[in-house]
Amino acid sequence: MASLCFASHKLNSSFASLFSSIAIIVGVFPVPGFLLGVFLGEMSAMVLSSQKAFPEKLLRAGYRFRHPDLREALGSILERR
Repeated sequence: MASLCFASHKLNSSFASLFSSIAIIVGVFPVPGFLLGVFLGEMSAMVLSSQKAFPEKLLRAGYRFRHPDLREALGSILERR
């Protein structure tokens, strides 16, 4: 059994910045944690907590990511919309 994650870790701020530049979304800005708690309730913990995950088992097993670069992966997902 393996949990899936991206080939390399990114900080949420880096991910948000990259996503907004690719998706052409204006206005990605930090939101205070207490506001997320108000709007998302217990689900805010999923957004506010962090985990540094690395797909070690998958890579050792020989798995190859189709898009090992985050910019490539996001671009591929967004162009399919």
